[in-house]
Amino acid sequence: MRHAVILAGGGGTRLWPASRRALPKQFLTLGTGPLSLLTSTANRLASVCEDRLYVVTAADQVEQVQAALPELSRSKIIAEPSARNTAAALGLSAVHLLHRDPDAIMAAIPSDQHIGDEEEFRRVLSLAFATAETEDAIVTVGIVPIRPETGYGYLKLGAKHNDQVSEVAEFVEKPDSETAQRYLESGEYLWNGGMFITKAARLLSEIERLMPETYKGLKTIADAMSEGRGDEVCARVYPELPSISIDYGVMEKTSPVLTIAGDFQWNHGRHCPTTETLIATVTSFWEPQLPTMLRTTYWSAIRTKWSLSPAFPIWSWFKVATLCWSCLETAFKMSES
Repeated sequence: MRHAVILAGGGGTRLWPASRRALPKQFLTLGTGPLSLLTSTANRLASVCEDRLYVVTAADQVEQVQAALPELSRSKIIAEPSARNTAAALGLSAVHLLHRDPDAIMAAIPSDQHIGDEEEFRRVLSLAFATAETEDAIVTVGIVPIRPETGYGYLKLGAKHNDQVSEVAEFVEKPDSETAQRYLESGEYLWNGGMFITKAARLLSEIERLMPETYKGLKTIADAMSEGRGDEVCARVYPELPSISIDYGVMEKTSPVLTIAGDFQWNHGRHCPTTETLIATVTSFWEPQLPTMLRTTYWSAIRTKWSLSPAFPIWSWFKVATLCWSCLETAFKMSES
């Protein structure tokens, strides 16, 4: 059956100050209306996977996930005892899915993506599921590039598998601006959207072949789950797994990898090229803090007759200056593209 695993274990550092460890970006509302990125992601997956939805996250973020997704059963929140990167996180997710469904097909979807055309996204994801069900391959969803982006990795397209599916000839690291422009003009590259769909058993077999040390730990956890000791053993074994990304550990080395081009107004939360997202990032942090900041500044000024004192919130202005610099840097990147 079709299952979706949302990757929601981010540490909250890329979009400071709005996103931080206590409130990572997946729990923010960045251009998604009143809903957080995580909630929006779960909602758009519901019609494709129904109730077979899982979230893999850090153990200290479980309560935040439950608050964002109150209808999601706690048994479907996979908690990482410590951060060990995406290969271990998705390997652990595959272990959980296979424990429940030996024929599980899993989609790995980041929690911090903004999708403008959700109907088209669901169409592409359904096609990716159908392809993974019939092909002995890992299927990715690539993003049709709209600018020469230097902040994303790329997928180089290979031979056509059919009218809508192509082979991935190569995973390409983030390019410089000149190379990115060449990729855009060639029409032979897609952005790597970080989404893939595959049989859970296939993913574990590739981890066994390409990452034997990681597989050994996952196998120990899987065996313990069948004995009812999964949480206990996971807490001991998982923190010792190598910290390697799924792209580096598996995707760049496995074959075949197929891709389906997605053109659904995609934007990744780790990079903010749109003014709307940038404004939302700033507002979501500063708006609730402004009354306190202004009140503190006002009373400090009154007490000291507008002279600077230790009570004056210098930290506030330092953060403002840092934020302004980040905004200017982002605006410069936007103007380049």
